[in-house]
Amino acid sequence: MSNWYAANDYQVDQFKTADGKTLLDSQVQSLVDKMASFGVDAGAERNLTAAQQTQLDTVLAANWQ
Repeated sequence: MSNWYAANDYQVDQFKTADGKTLLDSQVQSLVDKMASFGVDAGAERNLTAAQQTQLDTVLAANWQ
């Protein structure tokens, strides 16, 4: 999402996947915070360690419902 933090007008209330899972706008920051703690470059998710991937999987499962 471009400009997510610029203003509320750029935010959406929720993201919904084809399989019915939902991520609320209030949960986005949790994901951002956890992914930022990994210290990898943007777009480098494939370079996560096994421990980081496990942590990310836990955060994703907790937030996407």
